Amino acid sequence: MLDRIRKHMQIFGFIHFIFSSLKYVLIRPLSILLFILMKKLALMSGPLFIYKILGFHVALMPPPRKKIMSDLFKKSFKEKNKPLKFLEVGTWFGEGSTQLWIDLLPKKSELYLVDAWGKYISSGDSNDSMYQLVSTYNIGFQASHNVLKKLCYYEANKNYIDINFLRGKSTSLLKNFKEDTFDLIYIDASHYYKEVKADILAAKNIVNKKFSIICGDDLDKGINSELVKLAKLNLHKNYSDGFHPGVLLAVHENFQKVNEKDGFWWVYCIDGKYTDIYR
Repeated sequence: MLDRIRKHMQIFGFIHFIFSSLKYVLIRPLSILLFILMKKLALMSGPLFIYKILGFHVALMPPPRKKIMSDLFKKSFKEKNKPLKFLEVGTWFGEGSTQLWIDLLPKKSELYLVDAWGKYISSGDSNDSMYQLVSTYNIGFQASHNVLKKLCYYEANKNYIDINFLRGKSTSLLKNFKEDTFDLIYIDASHYYKEVKADILAAKNIVNKKFSIICGDDLDKGINSELVKLAKLNLHKNYSDGFHPGVLLAVHENFQKVNEKDGFWWVYCIDGKYTDIYR
């Protein structure tokens, strides 16, 4: 060791030796600490409880709906070790269905998260002051950052499924997937008629035709003729009279019949045909 130090000083000089020593004794450990600090700072986001205090819920899935979705998964995909491909259209903070899919999917499965993380309520559409505030100031960045933070934690601690984070409008992104790609597609992005209809049409093109599920959120009251008429009069609204008009009409026009429970709806694709009956 002493011989190496002596040779280094002979070649590069005493000053260079001192500087190199300080680099390894002080600068290198300091650099490591700074990198750790930067990583911690980058992962920081606003505490979710603040949103709850304001009356804005970032996890929009109530426990009963979570159980319905979990039971549907276990019933429909009984081969526990078979890798699956799931697509979630509308992730938001990643605190609802996203976490459910991560917990349920078998090893080596693939989960695709698609969201624009932008304004999701048109100006002047909502009478709710909090949602109006959200629409005006757009918390999409905070929402997407929360998802990335969760994925960073997941990759460091679990990492048994492949999760793909895709930011952009679903109407554009879903066109990039091939036919017969997904075993399940969950639609919960925009609630306006044109967007929901476009998401459903795209989903029908890329689900596994042999067996798959297309499902979604916010079919609040089921479907009947009176609600269909009311929906047609309120397609410019995100939410009206206790239901989401755009979701109801888009689902009604694309499927002859769907299952619905607690606002969650689903339909099976079996041999290229859509049915509410599981076989």
